[in-house]
Amino acid sequence: MKTKQQLIDAIVTQFQKTELYRDDRIQWVEAAFDDSWHGDLEPQIAIDPDGYRLLLYERGIQIMNKKMSPEREHDIIYWILDSCIQTAAYLELLDRHGIESGKGHLQMTATVQAEWSALIGRAFAATDAIYEEMYRSGKRGELEQM
Repeated sequence: MKTKQQLIDAIVTQFQKTELYRDDRIQWVEAAFDDSWHGDLEPQIAIDPDGYRLLLYERGIQIMNKKMSPEREHDIIYWILDSCIQTAAYLELLDRHGIESGKGHLQMTATVQAEWSALIGRAFAATDAIYEEMYRSGKRGELEQM
């Protein structure tokens, strides 16, 4: 079973392969393992002696606590990587469309949705094949099923 730092390193290694990685975004990966703050619908990981737990909170209330065996470390890596890539792609689109982060939102038109999907697809294509396949198969939805 991987330690917290080994998981962080594995996620960052994959994220660095994408065009969306920036050095300050390592904080996003580290935050996924910090149990002192729970962002709305931001994936978090807890490491137990016998495996991992996928956690989600909404408005401070835990809405998901899913046990994962140690053998499913790729699922853990993917879940956090997917969250980071999706967020980074959204921020990239804000920048491309001249919207200052925190000062507005994108209108998710068909064109913007296509741009977002393309950015995410290219990012996962740059990662190891297992994570690209997880993305293409909709693994995040499966992981988040209660």
